[in-house]
Amino acid sequence: MDLFQVPSVYLAADNSYIHQLNSSETIEGQVKVLKEYSSFVVGLEDSLKLHVQTLANLFMEAPLKHAVRNTIARSLSNLTASREIVADSIANSIKARIEQDSRATSEPTRRNTTICNIGSCFENFKVGCEAVRLSLQQLFQFLNKSVMVYLERMNDQVSPSDKSELCLFIHSAIRIVISCFQQFPDQLKASYEGEKNVEKLVLICWDLLENPEIPMDTKTNCGILIAMNANLERRFLRLAQRVFDEDSSAKQMCLVNGIICTIENEHFTSPEWKGIEVLHRAATVLKEISEENSVEVSIVLGTTRGFFQMTKRLLGLKLDGYKTLERKELVDILAINLRYSLSHLDHYVDSIRHISRDLLKCTIQLGTRLDDTLNAIIYDYIRNGGINIITKCILISAISSILKAKEVLRAIPDVPEFLLRSLTHNDHSNTNLHINNCYESLMMSYSYEDNKQEWFNRWINPILMEISNGREGSIGVASEAVESNVVSAHEAEEPTNNGNRGND
Repeated sequence: MDLFQVPSVYLAADNSYIHQLNSSETIEGQVKVLKEYSSFVVGLEDSLKLHVQTLANLFMEAPLKHAVRNTIARSLSNLTASREIVADSIANSIKARIEQDSRATSEPTRRNTTICNIGSCFENFKVGCEAVRLSLQQLFQFLNKSVMVYLERMNDQVSPSDKSELCLFIHSAIRIVISCFQQFPDQLKASYEGEKNVEKLVLICWDLLENPEIPMDTKTNCGILIAMNANLERRFLRLAQRVFDEDSSAKQMCLVNGIICTIENEHFTSPEWKGIEVLHRAATVLKEISEENSVEVSIVLGTTRGFFQMTKRLLGLKLDGYKTLERKELVDILAINLRYSLSHLDHYVDSIRHISRDLLKCTIQLGTRLDDTLNAIIYDYIRNGGINIITKCILISAISSILKAKEVLRAIPDVPEFLLRSLTHNDHSNTNLHINNCYESLMMSYSYEDNKQEWFNRWINPILMEISNGREGSIGVASEAVESNVVSAHEAEEPTNNGNRGND
């Protein structure tokens, strides 16, 4: 057997083992050098593991959002060739921290810090997310025990501020369980029978829904987790039926929102289209809850969010097959949405008012995917003399943002003139501001480049007519609103050969 000849290209590297291998005079000598080299490489791996574990430990100890923590996360993420080592090291740190904080003497604040640190692994940190997956059993056990500790402490005589802090701790714990359901559905399905801590956490969520001291946001998350668990157990439709049979209450609202947020695509297939039926029941229940609890801001906000999430969910579906059916459920949902959004457009709570406007736009967008029935209803609202001008402006702006101004003008030709006539000198409700915004949104969604003269006649002439009729005081703001758009549009044109502007 001849000596192994090291290719010359490898001799250029600064590696003493390669040079020894090349200079060995016997095969036994070459084998000895290779064994020494292998031991050296194994030692490097052991050293790497030690250093990575140190970084992982520091990562779990560093405060959230701290520059040191962020730097460690980036460094660990960049070790792509040693991804398995990094994931195992972070998992070891998570398990060690959980074991340390599982002692009876561990304070709620310390437990929450650990939970939040683990939760941060879901935030653009893939190898950290993998580490959480490797620690699921210990994590669920720790979360289950921690929530029980928080609730026991709340039952003690603690100050309102301490009780509020404990509620935040509970919220963080439930939020991480939801993240685990979202990130690791396959593993949870495979190990569900042996994972009693998940079952215990879900039972705790049912109790939290009845607890008057728990904030509505946390209860909503409880509803989402309960619905996620029902999906895992393949009994989602049975849970939905149970939820719809509940008494109208905040508890029912949170559960309904959970149903809306977690319903899976498999329920939106022909021929049954069970998902549409479920969402139709959900819309009906939310409407009833909002009507019976109209003075409870937290419930009104929750129902508004529920309607909005439901409509976005429907917008994300392929409804081609459903369009060929009677579609009664979906038409009813659109009608409920429209009435609800219109009745809350001027709500005194900003968030409810803003979500209602978004709900209105999504409802119109969903309606246009079926037919023109909903649009015709909206045009009737706009023509209705009993509807206040602010609501009409919001409706006009919403429908023009989806269908564009020409479609609106085809249905209601005198909209520009109507808006200008509605301007008032005694503007106590910011009516003029709504009118100006509506006029501008219509004008900007009407193509200028297609026919500049037509655009000018449609939008500028009505303003000039009102001024000539002696109403310059009331429409002054409207003219200012469009002036900058007119000027910028004209300045954007290329000069003609004779130096004049194009046809204005």
